[in-house]
Amino acid sequence: MTIQPQAWEQALAAAAEAHAAGRLAEAEERLRGILRDLSQRQRVRPVPVLLRLAGVLVDRGEAERAYAIADEAAALDPRNPLALNLRGSTLGLLGRWTEAEAAFRAAVAADPGMVEGHFNLGRLLAGQGRNAEATLAFRTALDLAPEASPIRRALSGTLRDEGRFAAALAELDRVMAAEPAGAELCNERAILLMMSGRTEEAVAEFDRALVLQPDFVAPRFNRSLALLRLGDFRRGWAEYEHRFRTEMVRPLPFAQPRWQGEPIAGRAIVLWGEQGHGDTLQFARYAPLVADRGAEVVVVAQAGLVRLLHSLRGVRRVVAPGQPVGPHDLHAPLMSLPALFGTTPETVPAEVPYLAPDAGTRARWAGRLPDRGRLRVGLVWAGDARPHLPMSNATDRRRSVRLEALAPLFAVDGVDFVSLQFGGRAGDRTRVAFGPQMADPMGEVRDFADTAAIVEQLDLVVTVDTAIAHLAGALARPVWVLSRFDGCFRWMSGRDDSPWYPTMRLFRQEAPGDWTPVIARVAAALREAVRTPANADA
Repeated sequence: MTIQPQAWEQALAAAAEAHAAGRLAEAEERLRGILRDLSQRQRVRPVPVLLRLAGVLVDRGEAERAYAIADEAAALDPRNPLALNLRGSTLGLLGRWTEAEAAFRAAVAADPGMVEGHFNLGRLLAGQGRNAEATLAFRTALDLAPEASPIRRALSGTLRDEGRFAAALAELDRVMAAEPAGAELCNERAILLMMSGRTEEAVAEFDRALVLQPDFVAPRFNRSLALLRLGDFRRGWAEYEHRFRTEMVRPLPFAQPRWQGEPIAGRAIVLWGEQGHGDTLQFARYAPLVADRGAEVVVVAQAGLVRLLHSLRGVRRVVAPGQPVGPHDLHAPLMSLPALFGTTPETVPAEVPYLAPDAGTRARWAGRLPDRGRLRVGLVWAGDARPHLPMSNATDRRRSVRLEALAPLFAVDGVDFVSLQFGGRAGDRTRVAFGPQMADPMGEVRDFADTAAIVEQLDLVVTVDTAIAHLAGALARPVWVLSRFDGCFRWMSGRDDSPWYPTMRLFRQEAPGDWTPVIARVAAALREAVRTPANADA
């Protein structure tokens, strides 16, 4: 292809047409042909051609090559907002977030009216969990383009992640008023209704999504969470099986068939944990019930749980993922067992304790906690941050509490606090005035068996919704759980106890993000427990 002088604009238009039609290979070839031809007559390559080529490469999934072209365009025209914006997009695809943010900010500085630049900046910030800044960027974009539904949906998402559910729902309702309500929008709205505590309405909205698109997996799985929250275990656990059709759970590879509840006496089965440590701790209670049916049971669980789960009655072996499980006939995920056993809120197998540390671990930890005749209370104030998973990370921020907010608990006389906090937030203890009032044995903890040996020595555990709540419940220790407004489905709704753990007491947020009254109620209950230790029990 030879391009006559002054005619490359026409060739660029033809390439743009191919790009718009999805003919990416053709578009790239046309653009490279333009650049080859022009290179014979001019040293500087035209920025519009480079920008189109970078866009084609992005659509072809070639982020590295796209970045090189966009970077060249931005270098040739450093004030060009289109070049800066595309450079930011390619940097974002490469995970170079700081540089991407700088590029987007430069783009909107060069052109404050650039809607796409503000939108892209907001998406980048939201992906890093910087929701307040993302909200500002999205609102700026909406001021420029009030009818832009994708931007309003993105704003709804950041408001949701901030825990501002009513505002998020209002933005989504504006989108649905402006365009036909498809299944995806109905699913998003149902999630917001569920997070707002309007669970019955959420079920109806999930139903609506499935009428519009019967094969849409997301609302079918999400509806299971709403049903479980409402206590409809029969339907909820059955629909929870749709998790395997989402990206949430990756099944372990087994050649043997999955157990469907048929007679199992004399057969070997592998029961495997999924998702988090708390999930495995909660549903490991079913392993002895499978053994009671005459099966030889092997459990596959997270490495940190292996030693502790050896205490499960009737279980032959416990191994970590990747370790040999030995000959077996069947397998089953632990979180599928409630459905197979026909569990209802009234028939939850809640005999506790069903876990215990071994004698050696108990001996290792014996006498190592403060023993001044005061109430010994374990404390966990934060979960496990997951920056690489924005939605999970947002949930973690909503469930976690700033340690300084728990100061009213430390004002209660007659209590010795023991930190059970793990992970990056354990260091919070050194940054608050009352930190020295807490013993902290966690630096010597190797796994959950060690933590169990510590928890057994406590009178009470006060924790946000983490695996430690399940551990204390499984050990039959009194445990008070600080539950966020949009609490986990397993704690159901409208109750301050749990059928899963007889020693558990729930302290629920009454408004999203507002921990102050929750902590005040916990402090009052703690004072009562000091006066009458039996009141620490659920």
